[in-house]
Amino acid sequence: MEQPTATKLFYNEYGEGHPLIILHGLLGASGNWHTLSRTVFSDYFRVLAVDQRNHGRSFHSDRHDYPAMAEDVWHLLDDLQIESTHLLGHSMGGKTAMYAALAFPDRIDKLVVVDMAPKAYPPRHAPIIEALQGLDPSDYDSRGAID
Repeated sequence: MEQPTATKLFYNEYGEGHPLIILHGLLGASGNWHTLSRTVFSDYFRVLAVDQRNHGRSFHSDRHDYPAMAEDVWHLLDDLQIESTHLLGHSMGGKTAMYAALAFPDRIDKLVVVDMAPKAYPPRHAPIIEALQGLDPSDYDSRGAID
């Protein structure tokens, strides 16, 4: 398992074979894909379930846009010396995957986009993000209390 550094993505790795990189949705993490990665996909692929920037155990940055997140995928491929990969993205990860496929098409063999389309979406998560930014986690003893 790769450990994060200042600008490297954290990921969990399962199985062997041709790489399949999985990108989670907004407010998600690599663990969202643990069961499918371990019990299904790893039978056929070397699965890399990634924490995208500003999520999970990956680095946090003031920059959070799709071109930057696609570039993160490029760097991950380079760091792991992966010439080409299948790419699966869910929701926000689907947008990242589409940007990555357009930015470096020679390195993406197959693209699977779940719960997302290549169009603009209205900002519907603003109230959730504002609420999260207004919390001080040290004021709470448990996740349930925060909820």
